[in-house]
Amino acid sequence: MKVKRLDEFMKKETASTAKQQPTPQYEIVEFYRETEFQETEIGKIPREWRIEKLGNIITYVKGKKPNRLYDEKVSEDFLPYLTAEYMRGLEKPKWCNLREDSKIIKVQSDDIIMIWDGSYSGHVFTGFEGVLASTMVKITSKQNIAKNSYTTILVLITTK
Repeated sequence: MKVKRLDEFMKKETASTAKQQPTPQYEIVEFYRETEFQETEIGKIPREWRIEKLGNIITYVKGKKPNRLYDEKVSEDFLPYLTAEYMRGLEKPKWCNLREDSKIIKVQSDDIIMIWDGSYSGHVFTGFEGVLASTMVKITSKQNIAKNSYTTILVLITTK
């Protein structure tokens, strides 16, 4: 395939503009395109993919409502209560005291969080640290079958 520089496609060169504009150093490239597929019960998928039941590749733990929520962070023992509204930036966080509540589920920034029930069920978040809300689950991959990345897990699953 002949590779052409981006400026060959974009720039109308005239005598006055050719000297003033620096030549861009970009090239047009092709992206990988799947060519080999397998037929499955959900349709055609790339040959190297496989279909797994969700329960075979992940475990989950449901969040629990803490005994008490605070409007402000009082000490380093306080973590934000991770609600959908807070994670979307629509509300200020409520705070949980880790010393008061042993039943709460802590979440690290690399954990996958999914809304379990309610009008936003199925929405997925990552990148938050705090206490898991009662309408959420923390998802963890089993035995490195899938990377702890929601994009990998969602590509590999079916609910059959």
